Amino acid sequence: MLLAVHLPAEELKSPNGTFTLQFEIRNGTPSYQLFYRDKMVVDWSKMGLELQNTESLITGFTIAELRKQRYDGTWQPVWGEEKEIRNHYEELEASLHQQSTDRRMIIRFRLFNDGLG
Repeated sequence: MLLAVHLPAEELKSPNGTFTLQFEIRNGTPSYQLFYRDKMVVDWSKMGLELQNTESLITGFTIAELRKQRYDGTWQPVWGEEKEIRNHYEELEASLHQQSTDRRMIIRFRLFNDGLG
């Protein structure tokens, strides 16, 4: 018999701390919520894909690995008003495993000072 284990949500903050993301597997489904200045702006939302003629990518997942990293660099657009654009974010990479199909999936969250990608 499998017991449902509820691990605390993994938390990620934007570089300036304005946004906070929480990610967890809820009953086998990848889910996240988002806060702006400690006020919830996106309630728990499920992630996944419904596929034709095969098992969906919605439930049955466990976390295989979590990795965090930060990036702070610039890039130069071909045209526009700015000569350089800063690309600064905190990233959470969640590697997931769906045991019934042996599928693996990676979800990558990037939190910028002005939003989530």
